[in-house]
Order: sequence, then C-alpha cells, then structure tokens
Amino acid sequence: MSFKAVYIDLKETQVRFRSIEPTLLAWLYSSKLSLNHSLYREIIVDQEANISIFIKYLALYMYPLMNRNQPTGVSVEELSSRESSNNLKEFTHLLWCINSEFIAAFKPKYDDYINEQLSVHQWILSLLKKVGKAKIASMQTQETEEGLTGLLRIALDSRYSLASHKVYYKLLNALSNGAVCPSQIMMTGVVINVLAYYYKSTNLKKWEALFTEDNDFVDALQKIKSWNPHRYYAAKVTKIIEQEDQRAVFPWENDSHAGSIIFTRDQRTPFFGPKGGFRTGGRIRAVKQSPEHYIAMMTDFQPTDKWLRQEAPDKLWALLSTFESFYDNFIEGPECIPQVADMTQRLEIWRSKTAGNLSDLLLSRGHAGIPQVKFRINIRRMLELIWKMNSRLIESFGYETHGDFYVTQQKELQQELFGLIALSDIPESKELYLQTPKIKNRSYVQQKIIEALNSEESRDIYRVNKRGHRVSRKGIMVTKASVEVMLTYYYKRNASKWLQVFQDEESFVLNLAQIAVRLLRKDAFVDFKAANYQPTRQLDLLPWGNHLIQLNEQNSIIRKTFHSRASQNIYEKIIANPDLI
Repeated sequence: MSFKAVYIDLKETQVRFRSIEPTLLAWLYSSKLSLNHSLYREIIVDQEANISIFIKYLALYMYPLMNRNQPTGVSVEELSSRESSNNLKEFTHLLWCINSEFIAAFKPKYDDYINEQLSVHQWILSLLKKVGKAKIASMQTQETEEGLTGLLRIALDSRYSLASHKVYYKLLNALSNGAVCPSQIMMTGVVINVLAYYYKSTNLKKWEALFTEDNDFVDALQKIKSWNPHRYYAAKVTKIIEQEDQRAVFPWENDSHAGSIIFTRDQRTPFFGPKGGFRTGGRIRAVKQSPEHYIAMMTDFQPTDKWLRQEAPDKLWALLSTFESFYDNFIEGPECIPQVADMTQRLEIWRSKTAGNLSDLLLSRGHAGIPQVKFRINIRRMLELIWKMNSRLIESFGYETHGDFYVTQQKELQQELFGLIALSDIPESKELYLQTPKIKNRSYVQQKIIEALNSEESRDIYRVNKRGHRVSRKGIMVTKASVEVMLTYYYKRNASKWLQVFQDEESFVLNLAQIAVRLLRKDAFVDFKAANYQPTRQLDLLPWGNHLIQLNEQNSIIRKTFHSRASQNIYEKIIANPDLI
C-alpha cells in the first residue's frame, strides 16, 4: 500500500481542543453505539478490507512508538479480524462513524464520500510514516506529544473502566441506549482533534470558509448529529446544500467551486450557524456512583432499582441462590451437568501448595483454616453455582446449553475464578492494544471468596415463598462471591461489549435476578423465551471476547432483553426468618 506524501506544518495548522465537555464527547461517541444499515454495511462488508488495511498499518507504524513491552511475533492479522476486540479497531470504527456524519451532511456523491474516508486514513498513515522516518521513536518530547502521534498514543494506550455516562437517544426513554466510559470519552476527543488536523491542514481555505474559529468544528459535529430541520439555521443550511453541486465541498482537497454559495457567503458566521441550539442535557446522564470508587467489589454497587432500594440487600443474593435448586427448570434438549471436577482438582492442588499462606490470611481475619475436605466440598459448590447461573445467562443470549461450544464458554469462566482465588494473571490474548480494564481490588475479592468458602453460618435465614429452597448466611456469601466472579469475567473480558449490553454492575445482576424469577414460573419463562431468545441470538454475543458493533434495531433488542424490569417487587418471593436476620 502506498501513500501520498504529506507536507504540512503542524504548528501552523495545529488544532487542539482542550476543554470539550465530557457530556458532548459522550454524545458524539454514541454515533458508534447503534448504526443505520448503510453505515453498518460500510464497516462490516463493503469497506471491511480497506478498514482492515488501515488497522494493520496503524499498528505497524504506532508499534515502535509505544507498548515496547508487547511480545514480539504478535500477528497484526488478528487486529482486524471480526473476532478481535482492541483499541485500534475501536478507534478506527469511531473515526469512521463521526467522519461519516460530517461528510454526509454535505450530501456528496457516494464515491467521493468513501474516498474522503479513505483519504483520512491515508493522511494519518503518511504522517506517521514521516514521523517514523525522522526516527522520533520516543514519545517524551513536548513537541511530539502535542502532535498527532501523541494524540493517537492517548487513544490507543487507554484502558476501559466502568461507565461514567449513559446515553438516551430520546428524552422520554426510561431505558438507556448504552453506556460510555472515560476512555471512550477520551478517544472521542482524540478523533475530533485528528479530524480537525486533517481538514484544516489539507484545505485551509475551505476550513476557514466553514468555521469562523476552530471550535466551530466541534459545534458543527454536535449540530449535525442532532439535526433539527425545524430550526432556522438547519433549514437555511439544508437549502444551501440542496442547491449546491454535489462536489462543492468534497473531495475536500479540491479547490472551492467558483460561485459556490457555501464559500462566497458572509463568513463572519459559521456555516452551520452560531453557537447554541441543541443541548445534550437529558440525553447524556452522568452515572451517580463514581466509576472508580465502588466500595471494594463490583457486587457492592449502590442500587438504583426502586424495588431493590426498599429491600434488605441480602434478599437479592438470596434470590440468586435459587439457581442452586431450580437452574434446570424448563431446559429443552439434553441437560449438561456442571463439569467442575477438573477445576476442583486444580484448586485443591493450589490450596495444598499455599496452605500456610491461606491459613495466615484466614487467621488475620479471625477465622480458622479450611480443612482439605471442607475446601473441596465448598469450592465444588461455588463452581457448580457459577456454572448454573452462567448456563441460563448463556441461554438468554440465545444459545443452547449443551455441546462443545457451550462447555468452552463455561470453562473460560471457571478460569476467572481460579485467577481471582489464586491471584494469578490469566494469560491474555496475544492481540495488541487490549482495552482490558485494570482490576485493582483482586486481593480483597480473593479474601471474600475464601471467607465465603470457610463460613460456618449454616442456619437458614431466608426461604423462597411456597418453595422448599432455604438460604443460610453462608449461602448468601457464596452466591455473592460467585456473582462477583461472573461480573469480573464479563467486564474484564470485553469491557466494550459489557458497556453496550449490560452497561453497569446493577443491570448485570438484575438481569440474573429476572432469569431466576422466570425459572420459578413456567409461563413467564416460556413467554419471555419465545419473544426474546431468537432475536438475541442474532447478536452473536458469544464468544464474549468477540467484537460487537450494533445496528439500530439490535440496540432495541438489547434494551428489551437485558434491561426490561418487572413491574412488581420480585423480592417479595424471598421470606426472611426474623429471628435469624
């Protein structure tokens, strides 16, 4: 692949937006959350080859500049595969989506639209190639850090975290359309800066004709995304564009057409109108709980669900413990009995090798050590509960709960438990630029898992109304620790997909609670499955590590399947023993 030479003075044409509101960046990021069919087809089918080439070259040119500790011999072919989920792909798709809205606003010819998208790719790679030839391999100098490579480094070297904002396309929607985390907001800022660099440096006259000052570009992106044809400026701009030749603006590098209204108008006002107009208020809502400061575990979230807020917190875990007794209700096809023997044995070996350290940990918390037999029984119970909950979750994704593919998904989740309890690093994929979030509280999670395994509190404190299921304090602890393992796995394995599907910890746990309740009533289970499982299967959510990019209608499926809540208090089914609470 060859690139045209790029000769620009970054200092002369430099654009740097340092103070864009996070809510606006989150709103612009949402361009990528649910796509129309034409944009989806461009990314996934028609332009997949060109996008893949850009991702590969971006990796090759950026790799010497960053992440020097990455293992050698990593295949860049993995980066652009449909299965791969990585920051390079996230950046490339976001760049394409935001640029698509800007270019399409001028209603160009389709070939010019595609060529302009590819010109941005070519420009970025040519500039990176030029930087590489200059042997600027270090990102330490201020001058380079202020340049394009510094911006790309920020985007590609970031890791995902829990959601900081939720997106609502319509103000009256009770259910959000997606969630955005700080690294995605940061990446959006980088994309905007990169696009501004490109457009200003490749045709300064056109840039100055459209934008009175640089910040007008950001304002234009906001207005284009939230186009209201009834506003005066929108009607005026639309009329001008419809009267213009389709090639008046794009190709961008071409000279302006003589007599073009766009470029001969009074340029004291930005083309897309003065500042103001649309506001993101209500469509982007900050997450109340700070994403980095949940108490210690993901299961320690602050509830927002109205039913959960008015109940004792342990009722949630008591309800989820019913998977132990009822997980196989209404299963169609062959039942796959939990396969936990291998992992039980592996954890027993770990226990025997670390018995002294384990005893010290328990003694420091005022507990006696765990005898071998007790450890085997309790770890098997936890493994089986995790298997059972995950079994019905996988089913809710639209998959069968038997077969090699199903077992593979279960085994990967078991590996997460081993990593948490043994504090071992699970080997990550050999992909470059993983967005895997940092789990900062692993030792505390290990402690809580071991305390649950070692608990002696076996007296029943809850029961399920009209059922034989009883729940002890130990059962509460084991269930909560098991859900923590599942939360950690799904969040850490693919945070981008997590933010699209579950959005936050509470939604994930409440989804499990809804499944548990449906397993107690056949009519509720059958009706929900008939309405939702087949459409959800079309999302191809598994393997969980695979990349997800949604169509508009798929976003609706996700909201309906994973975020619809019962109109009644589902925790009323859990009856407390007042003498033992």
